[in-house]
Order: sequence, then C-alpha cells, then structure tokens
Amino acid sequence: MITQLGAGGMSSDESDTDEGGKEMYRIKRLPWRNPKIVEYMEVIDADYNDVNAYGHRRAGNLRRTRIRDEDIESSRDAIKGYPINFYDKRWYDDL
Repeated sequence: MITQLGAGGMSSDESDTDEGGKEMYRIKRLPWRNPKIVEYMEVIDADYNDVNAYGHRRAGNLRRTRIRDEDIESSRDAIKGYPINFYDKRWYDDL
C-alpha cells in the first residue's frame, strides 16, 4: 500500500510549536483519501523502532513529533489511477 500510494498519496505537514516551545508538525488531511488508509498509516507509524537489534539508537535524525489535525486540510490534488477503495467514498461520489 505504501509503495502504491507513493509520495503524492502521503499527507503533508506544517511546522508548529507546542506550549513549551518544542517543534512539532501538524499532519494535513487529504480530503480525497479513504479514512481507512489513515488507520493503516497510524499502525505503521506506531511500529517505528527507535533502536536497532543491538539496543542502540538508530543512525540519522530523530523522529519528528507529528500530530494528526483533522481541521487542517491539504490543498494537494487527488492522484489519479489509484484503486477505487483508496479514495474517500463521499469525495468520489461528489465528482
């Protein structure tokens, strides 16, 4: 599913800061994408491992703090050619 969605099917985000001044990112909702895909993405995100098999922190940048915000809608156009169940039913019916 991730491969089929590609970069265009992923939510974008915008930077923000919390009350303590810590940097975070608000995830924008793609109005055309099936909400079930969001559920799958949350499962995948929750499975992220901060450490490797030896118990050491993974190389690279630390993971971003990302907050899903249903009130922020992405202006990105829908991607054509996905399986029909990748699209939000109400959005698709209104075309």
